Amino acid sequence: MSSKTVAIIGASRHPEKFSHKAIKAFLQSGYKVYPINPEAKEIAGLKSYANLELLPQPVKEISIYVPPAVTIGILQSLVDYPVEKIYLNPGSADDIVRDLATKLGLPVVEACSIRSQGYDPDML
Repeated sequence: MSSKTVAIIGASRHPEKFSHKAIKAFLQSGYKVYPINPEAKEIAGLKSYANLELLPQPVKEISIYVPPAVTIGILQSLVDYPVEKIYLNPGSADDIVRDLATKLGLPVVEACSIRSQGYDPDML
């Protein structure tokens, strides 16, 4: 099993959505990917989970694709989670989210997680 693990929070079943493309990018980069979407049983052929607490193992990285109002709650729940990197993808952060992440001391990177894997979202 890959030692590289990532949860895609806000994963979409729709291939044209960035959160779906992120699944493909991380898979192609050798990651074990866990889609997080409370309304889906499966996404991109992978079992989907309602939340991080239901994952079979903690993940090292988290990529967030939800609006800032939802991101705030997610960040608060990650204070004691053993994550190494949290991607705040475009559209998931605002000044309140940024301030909270700083205050909580979370390992946040505000960037497109697809591009971080060396892929162009338009090509996936």
